[in-house]
Amino acid sequence: MRRLGTVLLALACAASRSAADAAGGPEDPARAARQGVLAARAGDWEKAAARFHAARVQASSAALLLFDEALALDRAGGRELEAVSLYHAFLATLPPDSPRADGVRRRILALKTRIVRASRTFAGKIDTAFFGADPLLIESDNAADDAAIRRDVAVIQAFLDRGGPDFGIGAEAAQFINDAGLRAQAYLEVAEALLADGHLEIAAARLRRGQAAAKRTGDAGLQAALDRLLRQAALAAAEKPDGCPLSRELAASIAEADRKAAVQAELASSCAPIADLNGQLTEDVLKDPHWGPVALARWGSARVRSSLERSGPAPDSWKNSELLAKALKAVDGLPVKHQDLAQAAIAEAQAAAGDLEAARGSIRAISRADPESRARAYAALAEGAVRVADPTTVQAATAMARREVLRAGAAPPAWAEEAFARVVYALAAAGDPRGALRAIRSHGNRAPWKAYFALARALEEKGRTAAARKLRAEGGRIAWSQAALGFETGHGPARRRTWLERYDQAEAAYRSQGRRGEALKVSAAIGRRLAEDLASVERLERRIAAEGGTP
Repeated sequence: MRRLGTVLLALACAASRSAADAAGGPEDPARAARQGVLAARAGDWEKAAARFHAARVQASSAALLLFDEALALDRAGGRELEAVSLYHAFLATLPPDSPRADGVRRRILALKTRIVRASRTFAGKIDTAFFGADPLLIESDNAADDAAIRRDVAVIQAFLDRGGPDFGIGAEAAQFINDAGLRAQAYLEVAEALLADGHLEIAAARLRRGQAAAKRTGDAGLQAALDRLLRQAALAAAEKPDGCPLSRELAASIAEADRKAAVQAELASSCAPIADLNGQLTEDVLKDPHWGPVALARWGSARVRSSLERSGPAPDSWKNSELLAKALKAVDGLPVKHQDLAQAAIAEAQAAAGDLEAARGSIRAISRADPESRARAYAALAEGAVRVADPTTVQAATAMARREVLRAGAAPPAWAEEAFARVVYALAAAGDPRGALRAIRSHGNRAPWKAYFALARALEEKGRTAAARKLRAEGGRIAWSQAALGFETGHGPARRRTWLERYDQAEAAYRSQGRRGEALKVSAAIGRRLAEDLASVERLERRIAAEGGTP
């Protein structure tokens, strides 16, 4: 590895000089890059990373500056996942057959393996303490600290032991927490970790244990948090083949009635309604006067859109839906929030059918208080306009959808990213790829990376594979650069303390008889943070690979 590092450092230094000569900006990136090279030669890797970062911010297209900063972070120690993210960003810029790619991939794997070992080491220290080998480590008179430590160990195990022989240990670490509320919180966090990695059935089992503990406390805030996670699990299950039975079960277990009905209505977009032998719908949500019509609108919309995928646009087809007819009769009497959701679902069906005027009318009925519904509906209108070759409506609808997305702020939620990617694809599919690219670039480095992949997909469908490959590279670079920034800012203000520095503090506390409980707390927190960050890297790897990018 030392030989590889020497070769890579030489490449980095040469790249920095060539990139710096052509750069300019408020802080001269050439000067910053040269300072980074000098700091690297002196072995001051923290300073080198900071100076390469300053150069990269001013010359974000300089691919090898990504490598310079990644290598400096790698050598600095304790900032492995920032390094992994930037190595990935560098990989995204390389041609598929680049001879440099294999060496960088090996380094990514080595750093990820180091993080797994470190996290397991921290968890192992705590296991040793709790199971009696060194009882002096535990400050057992502090139940909250004890619970927090066990909770963090449970989450570490949930992330790192998935699929292994000790997969259930996370639950066992949680079950030893005596306080019911703290135990419920631990199960909630373990379930959240499992859900993030797609382990739905095991997450559902942990949520059931969390609910049992929460019921003993009567804590409304804790129950609301569990309900939120049950919703997340139910929606995730609905996206899986044959996942609707589990999805319905999870939704039905939500404690608060309105939240339960809201989730059941949300599932209507993915799970077909259950009917009796006479064809009458028997879903519980239909008993709710507000959420029932929303569910009808979503079921009807899903059926119309599914049938049109096979037949193509048919402007009057949505009018033949009995479910949509029932929803339309009820929509005017609904509260505004429920009206908005129902109208958005109806607009999607109308747009898919090619009845653009009807879709516009439904969108006009959606209040400005609901940018999510408006963005989704405008995206559907743009897609419908593509199908019927109406470029004027495509342009107008994408502009309106983008306006709603911008209302979501600088850190857009998932719905905003999805809507933006849909309108970018629609613009390109309608014959305006330059307009789609301008829309993306107007967001700068804050542009959702999926939008680049959406544009790439549209260009591939038109046979422009070389341009599509470049867009995927740019999308991957942005995704990983954003991930690295998240790790950097997530470790505290000013100069971040790396996990190695925090570990040294824990070891000092461990050597002091009176502070061994503190050492356990720090070790648990570090181990959990490493496991969570590693899991987020692996999730992004999977998401980018699913979009056709460089994993």
